[in-house]
Amino acid sequence: MLKLATRINPDHGKVIKAYCEERFDGNLLDLFEPSHSKLLYPYIIDNSRFPSDWFERTISCDKRCDKCSYCKDIFNSVLVKNH
Repeated sequence: MLKLATRINPDHGKVIKAYCEERFDGNLLDLFEPSHSKLLYPYIIDNSRFPSDWFERTISCDKRCDKCSYCKDIFNSVLVKNH
């Protein structure tokens, strides 16, 4: 058994669907516990804008953020104003 969502997130189905499909086109914050989808209003974190190598690149980085702007650049590209 694997726990993907708790009773706090109002949309368990969305979390499970994203996990099963290994993708999610929408506001990444909708999947967090509890749902933080309004946290950055009127902006959202558009999950579909992350580059395909984002995970591999961030888990293998040397964590010298002061010397690199990769995460900041990615954040600026995934943060979009909600229509």
